[in-house]
Formats: sequence, C-alpha cells, structure tokens
Amino acid sequence: MNNITKKEAIERLARTNGRVFNAVYTTRKSGAMCQVNARLGVRKGVKGVGRSFDPASKGLLGIYKMGRGGGHRLLNLRALHSVTVDGEKYTISNPFDDA
Repeated sequence: MNNITKKEAIERLARTNGRVFNAVYTTRKSGAMCQVNARLGVRKGVKGVGRSFDPASKGLLGIYKMGRGGGHRLLNLRALHSVTVDGEKYTISNPFDDA
C-alpha cells in the first residue's frame, strides 16, 4: 500500500484509459465509507448534450459505476480515501484536503 497525495490520485485515475478501478470514499449523506468499482470514459447511455456545469470546478469526477445500481455518477474527490489501479492500492495521505 502506497501513500500518495490527492493530486497524484487524480492523475492516476485519469491515466486508467477506461480500465476498471476501485475507489473508497465517504458519502455526503450518511458519512459512511463506501467503495465503488468504476471506469472513466464510458459513453453508454449518453445523449450527447453534455453537463450544464463543470464537475472539476466543484471537486467532482464523472465515472461509470459498474455492477448493481450502475450508471453514470459523480465521485466527490474531496472525500476520496484510497484508489486501486492495476492491482496497486494507493492510500491518500490527507483525504479531506482539497486537491
């Protein structure tokens, strides 16, 4: 398990090129720890209109959640605790610091 900064974690997620990754985060509503298997760059179910705001400016990342209850979701990067990419688990050193 490697310790990395939030900025490095975001860069690693951006380099996944559509491969599945795992993320552990804290939910806003209940404060519970959750994990998600997700991918970036999925176009399934997209109408082509685009979002009416920029998710990055609000500290969010657009993902496609895999498995049950899947679909397009926004991942709160401010509440991210760890990511697993290519079988390597990375723990974020200060999870609640802004990127």
